[in-house]
Amino acid sequence: MNPITNSVSKGALGARQDLGKSSGFDAMKFLARAGLAGQPLKFSRKQVLFAEGTSADSVFYICSGRVKVAAVSNEGKEATIALLGPGDFAGDDCLADVHPVRTTTATAICDCGAYRIHRSAFLQGIQSEPTFLSFFLSFVMARKARMQEDLLHQLFSSSEQRLARLLLLLAGISPQDKAEARVPKISHEMLAEMVGTTRARITFFMNRFRKEGLIDYNTGARGELLVRSSLSSVVQAAKLCDRCGPEPEFGALPAAHAGSGSAQADLQR
Repeated sequence: MNPITNSVSKGALGARQDLGKSSGFDAMKFLARAGLAGQPLKFSRKQVLFAEGTSADSVFYICSGRVKVAAVSNEGKEATIALLGPGDFAGDDCLADVHPVRTTTATAICDCGAYRIHRSAFLQGIQSEPTFLSFFLSFVMARKARMQEDLLHQLFSSSEQRLARLLLLLAGISPQDKAEARVPKISHEMLAEMVGTTRARITFFMNRFRKEGLIDYNTGARGELLVRSSLSSVVQAAKLCDRCGPEPEFGALPAAHAGSGSAQADLQR
């Protein structure tokens, strides 16, 4: 078993869900009681919470749903920096007072809710409430560990393993769980952006996951994607050749499937 892949995946998956429980602090109740944020805002799929280049004057606390934080290069290439969910803060780099404008864009990848807290009110909150400060610092440290894990997976894991890990994170399932959870519909194109590979590769792997019973399409009332904890076996694969062999050229399909009728049909998904 790959020691890097296995150890880090057990460290950060599910850390977000455990943070509030371990501290005994309810951030949503505190924000509502202290009057720091007003009513939570609702964002629909693909709606922007904040955009690169706009004023960095507030922090968002995510109550529900999922949010993608991304940056765009001068050449127009987008890179996903973080995938956030309930209990996460977004845009908190404005607290450092280093960048007067946003350097990233946060976009809802499904319907979500979030509190918007002005920078001055947030600073007042952490100064007046030590428990809130402790909760926020715990989040920052957990995010640092998660970012280190993301980097290690980007460096050492195959695109298939990165996709499996992403789906588990979206579903909020850790490798220790024996569970399944539904994830709102998300396009293969967006998954490809987050994983750092091609849409064709994502389609190929998603179809394989489905055939192996690790995921199911079109479940629930809204046709969500069903993710099972058994998908963690892909993340913890001992080595790349255990499942998919060498990575192909960027934009190329695996040799065994290129040009086949089934692969061409997959690309239409």
